Amino acid sequence: MEGEYKQFKEQGVEILAVNIEESDLIIQSFIDSFGLTFPILMYRGGEETQLYGIGPIPTTVLIDKNGKVFKIITGNMDQQNKITHEFN
Repeated sequence: MEGEYKQFKEQGVEILAVNIEESDLIIQSFIDSFGLTFPILMYRGGEETQLYGIGPIPTTVLIDKNGKVFKIITGNMDQQNKITHEFN
C-alpha cells in the first residue's frame, strides 16, 4: 500500500488504513518497521466494519471521489490484486 500511496497521491488518491483490532503500540511498531507514511486510523467501536460490510480482516475498500464504494477486496493485497490496477 505504501508504494500505491506514493504513486497516486499526486493524482489526489488517498489511502487510509483503519486498525480495529491491534493495540497502538503494535501498530506504531508496524508503521516504523515498514516506513509507512499514509494515515492509519484507530477505531475500537466496530461500527466501521458494519458500515462498510467488512467481514474478514484484512479488507480493502475502494471509495471514489464522490464517497461511493466501488470495490471491496477481502484478504491480503498482493501483486495480482493491488490497488494500481483500479486506477490505470
